[in-house]
Amino acid sequence: MIDVKQPPYSAVGDGVTDDTQAIQNAINAAQAGEVIMLSSGKYLCGPLVGRSDRPLLLTGTVGAQIIAKPNTRTLLTIRCSASNVFQLEFIGAALTSVQPFLASSCIRVNDGLSGVVIEGCKVSQFSGAAIIANASMSLRVMNCDMSTGQLCVQAARARNIVLGGNTFHDLGQSGFALHGDGIIIRNNVCYRAGPVGGFGAVQAGSKNILITGNHSTDGGGGFELQNENALSATEPSGSSCVVAGNSFTRTFAAGIDLFRSGVVLTGNVFNDCNFAAGLPTAFTVQPGIVPDLAGPGSGYQAGDILTLGGGVFTRPARFVLNAPSPNGGLCDPARPATNGNTYVIDMGDYSVFPTNPANVTGGHGTGGKVIYTNANIKARGSGYKSGDVLRGSTGTSRFPVLVRVNIIDANGAVLEAEILFGGYYTGTLPTEMAFAAYDTVSSGSGFTLLPCFGNRYAMQYSKPSMASGGSILGIGNRNVIVSGNSIVNHSPSHDCGILFVNFLNAPVSRWAITGNVFGTFSKGAIKRYNFGTLSYDTAWGAGMVISGNVGYP
Repeated sequence: MIDVKQPPYSAVGDGVTDDTQAIQNAINAAQAGEVIMLSSGKYLCGPLVGRSDRPLLLTGTVGAQIIAKPNTRTLLTIRCSASNVFQLEFIGAALTSVQPFLASSCIRVNDGLSGVVIEGCKVSQFSGAAIIANASMSLRVMNCDMSTGQLCVQAARARNIVLGGNTFHDLGQSGFALHGDGIIIRNNVCYRAGPVGGFGAVQAGSKNILITGNHSTDGGGGFELQNENALSATEPSGSSCVVAGNSFTRTFAAGIDLFRSGVVLTGNVFNDCNFAAGLPTAFTVQPGIVPDLAGPGSGYQAGDILTLGGGVFTRPARFVLNAPSPNGGLCDPARPATNGNTYVIDMGDYSVFPTNPANVTGGHGTGGKVIYTNANIKARGSGYKSGDVLRGSTGTSRFPVLVRVNIIDANGAVLEAEILFGGYYTGTLPTEMAFAAYDTVSSGSGFTLLPCFGNRYAMQYSKPSMASGGSILGIGNRNVIVSGNSIVNHSPSHDCGILFVNFLNAPVSRWAITGNVFGTFSKGAIKRYNFGTLSYDTAWGAGMVISGNVGYP
């Protein structure tokens, strides 16, 4: 085993000294099967590159962090099959980079490698994808914690991928985008993904897919399952897709967007999915910065670091633009559902929040505006306990703000609280938010937040499911089994449980919908939506079997 802190490598690990060459020397010197160990410390590094002639075996003890130097594009490149990266924390350069800060990734697995394992790692503050592994075989990403500006795992043309036991959270887009043959997604958790995206997408042309035991909550959406042809009834030869035993809670769009045929959905729980359908002007305080569709501006370039104007602050909010629109705007209003292109560097420190939409300065362009959403503690109250979960009790909402108390003082005053869910509010917005106990018994009182509301999720509303509702959305599908699922909601204002979309004259047919439990939905548990007439009906295609369900008809 090589300890990078020992001679002849002598890495320092103080977070200040550049340890790039010391660790690279250790990588270069490691013999076949020799493990490179990083003991507890903060290792400031530029790009690190594994050897192409022997596997990279890189591990850390508790507290080992590799911190990217400013403007590092890819922190670690793996160039040999059977490489293993274990129990390391990787921290990107989002806070220290200067313009242009082009999209950064943590780990890139070179094309064509097999048997790479990334396990027990933590990844944060990268503006791009955490892991990129195209044309790989037998990739395993296990028990990692990832928070990034775009995707956690991106893999195309791959075979036998396993994502297991990971936590994806606070994402600019989605947990994953996968394409290949033999995809297993099991026992992962995803929360606060979006505003564009959700848990993840299995892309067109993929086959032999198992999605089981996952939990998605408080994000833009759940899973998107694409087809070889989104409006075709056929699948790639030998294809199968099973989605079983997953749970979806409080997703703004559908729990499952189903574009492919030949799918089995069984034993899943859908709770308050697509709850924002029909409320495109509702507001949230979920912390984040997104482009204003009405004010994209022009002339901006990838990597521009932009600063918010307005408000009273000790430190203004900043974000990086990963991908401008074709004319250099912060977003493309004509294709709003594709706009997951900003990464927040710093939410700032405000005593008075900016007014939405907020102007931005810096970079190459002009005229850009953004929606800033956040909340600060105004009154700390007393009598609270660490771990208390509170719900907003002020204002009119389809769902209230949910807050968890993290740190208190000796009197139970709240020193630090985390927004678990930013709520969805209509009507007159409160200028101060009071709270009551949610799912715990709390003896505290007097805690309030100063909110900054905004229409953070406006970009979702071009999606068919958001226009028309549906916890499960089916477009042009055949040969689908939906059995033994629970599809319920918080209030009957949600439009549908299962919604078929008649889009481009592609009717659904040959579905078996049996043994499910439905809640109460305003348009009905199972409906078809016709974009041509903007109406709901039951005129789906031939061969439909709908029987033995609770709550339908």
